[in-house]
Amino acid sequence: MFMGTIMLVLSFLGFVFNRRNMMLAFMCLETMLTGMNLMLLRNSVLFDDISGSLFAMVIMILAGVESAMGLSLLVSYYRLRGVINSYGM
Repeated sequence: MFMGTIMLVLSFLGFVFNRRNMMLAFMCLETMLTGMNLMLLRNSVLFDDISGSLFAMVIMILAGVESAMGLSLLVSYYRLRGVINSYGM
């Protein structure tokens, strides 16, 4: 029942307390979006509203675009610097 909330809180804490690896930060961001989608879909089913489901689909599409762009930026950063840590940014 509260799986979306648990995913959102744990991934937010992982994002806040992550100081080393940028890949882990991107994974936490994606998990936050998934948790928000779960909460949105649960409320959409609970209130029998189709617009929540459509909005969740749009969020999933944007999350795919965001992860592709983030991964390409991360690969470019790795080729330039040789490491994937966030200390040097």
